[in-house]
Amino acid sequence: MFNLFKKKSKEEKEKDLQAKLIALRVKYADEINSYCKIGSHIFIFTGFSIVDNKIVVNYKDEKVAADYVYNTPLSWFNIIYNTLDFKKARYNFILFK
Repeated sequence: MFNLFKKKSKEEKEKDLQAKLIALRVKYADEINSYCKIGSHIFIFTGFSIVDNKIVVNYKDEKVAADYVYNTPLSWFNIIYNTLDFKKARYNFILFK
């Protein structure tokens, strides 16, 4: 009958991942390379990328060296900071100043 649990090929998975990455970059285009504040943590949100077949959040804070960027998987970032709303985080920084 219907094959509801069809396994995706590697190419399909990569296309889906690329589509999600593009959607995130478009959604948060105005917040990329800007200061954000989540709770008491202030950081520079530098964008998204794909590392090891996962979408990661790229950001810098005062604890890192000048050329280093944190690459935290999206799911871990959500667990650590309990949000993925970078528009709100940017707004929180603007209110903080």
